[in-house]
Amino acid sequence: MIETIIIGGNHHNTLGVIRALGFKGIQSTVLLIAEEEKPYVSYSKYIQECVLLKEKKDIVPYLLNHAQALSDKAVILSCADFVTSELDNAFDTLKDKYYLPTAGEQGVCNHYMDKDTMAELAMKVGMGIPQSWIVENGRYNISEMTVPCIVKPLASIYGSKAEIKICRTEEQLKNYLEVNKDHRFIVQEYIDKDFEYQLIGCSLNHGEEIIIPGYSKCIRPCPGTNTGFLEYKPFDEFKCDIEACKEFIKSIGYQGLFSMEYLRDKNGKDYFMEINMRNDGNGICVTGAGVNLPYIWYQYCVGEDYSQESCKKVQDIFVMPEFDDFTLLLKRKVSLTTWWNDYKRTSTFMEFCEEDPKPYYVRRKQFAKHLIRKLLHIK
Repeated sequence: MIETIIIGGNHHNTLGVIRALGFKGIQSTVLLIAEEEKPYVSYSKYIQECVLLKEKKDIVPYLLNHAQALSDKAVILSCADFVTSELDNAFDTLKDKYYLPTAGEQGVCNHYMDKDTMAELAMKVGMGIPQSWIVENGRYNISEMTVPCIVKPLASIYGSKAEIKICRTEEQLKNYLEVNKDHRFIVQEYIDKDFEYQLIGCSLNHGEEIIIPGYSKCIRPCPGTNTGFLEYKPFDEFKCDIEACKEFIKSIGYQGLFSMEYLRDKNGKDYFMEINMRNDGNGICVTGAGVNLPYIWYQYCVGEDYSQESCKKVQDIFVMPEFDDFTLLLKRKVSLTTWWNDYKRTSTFMEFCEEDPKPYYVRRKQFAKHLIRKLLHIK
């Protein structure tokens, strides 16, 4: 069997891909970029070999060395923006030994990770975007900006979701930009949203074929991430501009797993927020609903017929990131009654899996230790 290499952090994003391929009988090599000595993800029974790397800069040297032992090209699945970025920077040296998430030429994925570049292409294909301003090298004209607004790192590889800041007054915005004047930001008008949704899919043949089985609607977001308690549904009555989404990806020439994030405002208008050219943290919702996108990518790369998997219909399911969501309960951001009712109607969890339970139990033990240390004020 062709080797599969999953690269990501110690996170349910990576775990979801490991399990998705494991359900199809594929044992994967996993490169975990993690500081933990015993990452909970490494306990999955679907891992053939787990390699711990300390930093993202170690990814490409490992792959170049590993390539010497390969008899066939291996399939790579990216589970983080920084992974896709590192692979894209080394595309020319890796492409002969690996099937990569790629836009066909070195540097193109990194080019489109820039949120300003994303916005330009989104407008070109007809998608709505919030009014935006770029802050770079401490240069900005605050009088041109509107408040309230949202400030984000200009590219995901330069900052995390936790760095996103809502500024409700001009003074808040000015102070934030001054404190972070050495960073690159995009300032966007604040959209009075009705809800957030994602289109999670797999692009094949550089965008000539794009598979998007349904959409995820965020019910209760977890601060600092795009993960949250959500409902994944077939399109049915839901209307959105799928063709613009496909044209966007085709214009980049990207192939691989992806997600596209949107806001819908109170008037029903959609605003494109960003594309993620890798597996999404919520990607397990598609697997749970009935379509295995990582497996489709694997089959496409190795030349197998993926039509049976890609033609499956998804069902309506609820998905919960149980530890992140339980933290909201502890912080009293959600009532016990609401949380318990949501827990009971959830069919897919991002950590727990009956077929592969050990990562969950290790994570639960680590989570409990963390809570105890926090209660006792132990660093």
